[in-house]
Amino acid sequence: METAARVIGPLVLIAGTILVLVLIRRCADGRIGVNPLVGIRTPLVMSGEETWLAAHRAALPIMQRWCIPSLVLAVLAVILPWDFATAACMVIAVVLLLIGVARGSLRGIRAARSLVDERD
Repeated sequence: METAARVIGPLVLIAGTILVLVLIRRCADGRIGVNPLVGIRTPLVMSGEETWLAAHRAALPIMQRWCIPSLVLAVLAVILPWDFATAACMVIAVVLLLIGVARGSLRGIRAARSLVDERD
């Protein structure tokens, strides 16, 4: 039972990180368009397909840069045998994921803002 509980958290983090990476890629390549459920959902970014694509294309490399190490640490958390290492991996993985989403979103919003400013 203890082993199952120790593995569930990292597996949820792995699934969540993969989901973030898949969704940002699909938003960046246009397979997921403007919608109220996923992606960077500020009024500016959602104002049109052009701003949506610009935002997600700008956010993608940053999110990948931060989320892939998060994914690796979450996998290590499943494999590592001792609790302190598992906990440390999980904490660092969550922080990296949150930083990646925040920094990527900010870069995306700036890209959308630049696009709108160029048009005006």
